[in-house]
Amino acid sequence: MAMDTQSSKSSKCLVVLSGIPGCGKSTLAKLLYDKLGSLNVEEQSSHLKSSKCLNVIVVSYDELIPENIPLDDKTWKEYREEIGFCIDHLLNKEISLENLTQPPPGVSDALWEKFYAIVRRQITSAESVVIVLDDNMYYTSMRHKYFQIARKYTCGFCQLYLACNIQTALERNVKRSQPITEDVIVAMATKIEPPNRQINSWETNSIVINTESNIESHLPRIMSLVNTAMLNPIQPLEETDPMITAESRQICSSNVIHQSDQILRKIVSHKMSNLKGIAEEKSTLQQLSKKYIDVRKTCLDKIKSGQVSFPVAVDEPNVSCDINSELYQQILRLFEQLLKEIT
Repeated sequence: MAMDTQSSKSSKCLVVLSGIPGCGKSTLAKLLYDKLGSLNVEEQSSHLKSSKCLNVIVVSYDELIPENIPLDDKTWKEYREEIGFCIDHLLNKEISLENLTQPPPGVSDALWEKFYAIVRRQITSAESVVIVLDDNMYYTSMRHKYFQIARKYTCGFCQLYLACNIQTALERNVKRSQPITEDVIVAMATKIEPPNRQINSWETNSIVINTESNIESHLPRIMSLVNTAMLNPIQPLEETDPMITAESRQICSSNVIHQSDQILRKIVSHKMSNLKGIAEEKSTLQQLSKKYIDVRKTCLDKIKSGQVSFPVAVDEPNVSCDINSELYQQILRLFEQLLKEIT
């Protein structure tokens, strides 16, 4: 339920950009810095009555991570983890240079010096702060980490996915002062997981921006999204007795995984039954069977790792038996989506 009240709004918002290299993320980030930062808050919504401008801080991963580190390399992952610590530290208190005198635990002095320089050159005295994360964020789990940080500090959170044709991205890449290799762009295009509001309730505040068109034409939608996110900050999880809460979460998690596994098995079984009257060759049946089993495993792995979550209760022990249940339908959509990606 939306809470359009002055008292519920947050003064901080995380805006996560996502898209393949060459899709226009840095162009959009600069546009947001120039345009969003120059507007008075009261110009964006009648709900916000402040005469101060927004402070837009763009955090570019390209400025923080050294070039030529292969994707999924251990060092590359470590850099990303440290950047996450920096963002967490930035949101922990009132955003000011006085509160950023020392690096947080787990962050090297070298990276913190770069991060501090980024904040220092962009920080203002504005009451509200929008932090734009300029990175590919091609896995759902990468973006979910920042949703968790926003929830930790009751901040606004939203996502901007920049959709772009691979050929267009490759053409733009050539014009860069420091182009990256084409195989990196192609590889990321096959791996990227766009926001999916149907499957992940936490990705509700997300919009797709077609960068084949004029990016600036999307500004009104983006400003509306940011405004909505700040008016409806992510609420922290309610904690009661830590021991009871931890036990409850473990039971709930185990139940979700169990029910999901049962549903996935039914989906595979149903699809195999339908094939028997269509595919005559044994080899075709074996290939499709392997594909269904692989997709089932991928689905379950994503659920176990928390990359996807379902905003439904699974307290009923036999919810997996009801093909019309919300959980069954959500898992079926996930299965079909992953199946389409490998077909």
